[in-house]
Amino acid sequence: MTMSLALTAYLGLSHVTGGFARRRLAARVTLGKEDPDRLHERLGQPKLKRPKGRLIWFHAASVGESVALLSVFEALREEQPEDNILLTTGTVTSAEVMANRLPSGVIHQYVPVDTAAAVKGFLDHWQPDLALWTARDLWPRLVVDTHRRKIPMMLITASISRKSARRLRWAGAYAAALLNRFEAILAQDDAGADRAVSRTPRSHRPMMPTRSRRPWRSSRVGRSGWRPPPMTGRRCWSPPPTAKPAAATPA
Repeated sequence: MTMSLALTAYLGLSHVTGGFARRRLAARVTLGKEDPDRLHERLGQPKLKRPKGRLIWFHAASVGESVALLSVFEALREEQPEDNILLTTGTVTSAEVMANRLPSGVIHQYVPVDTAAAVKGFLDHWQPDLALWTARDLWPRLVVDTHRRKIPMMLITASISRKSARRLRWAGAYAAALLNRFEAILAQDDAGADRAVSRTPRSHRPMMPTRSRRPWRSSRVGRSGWRPPPMTGRRCWSPPPTAKPAAATPA
């Protein structure tokens, strides 16, 4: 898998920034930007027990993105009630909003800070079978380590504006090294699809666009691998030649 110099440096620093992360969290508590009773979640030390069975992990950056996922959770709980759902967010406001609106059976946790130790603790505990990320909150250590564990990831509701595209162009290999770790990218519109395609190699064409509420449909996720669902009528992306996902089990 491609690695950029900047990403390599970031990942190296993530092994030694635990003390800084703790001090920053403490400072944010005094500003009301962190929940002091749940700092253990931010440090990758969850206290809730992982439920048995398959676990689908959603990560949302903002309140708006979290609220937009509610209909997805409801549909998933209705159609695949045996699956467990984990939602991570990074703000106190989003946690407060979700506390009163999440369907029964959906677990909320704060996303861990992007240090090697916190990310390892989070992934060791929850062991997700599938990860679906919204576009605006890609934490490099979390993305890379999730991918290393062969947990399939999809980037959903990707909204790539002209400004975002310029940032991606400036980031160059760093951005490509992160985006290439996703099995599929689902954009909100054709313009965003074109911008994302321009920032990924030919072997990593995104799956775009879609407004489907059911991005997991017709896929069965297992430890051995996962294949994106058919996207009839849409421009399709296929895994790169080096990827060897197992064939999906028919629903």
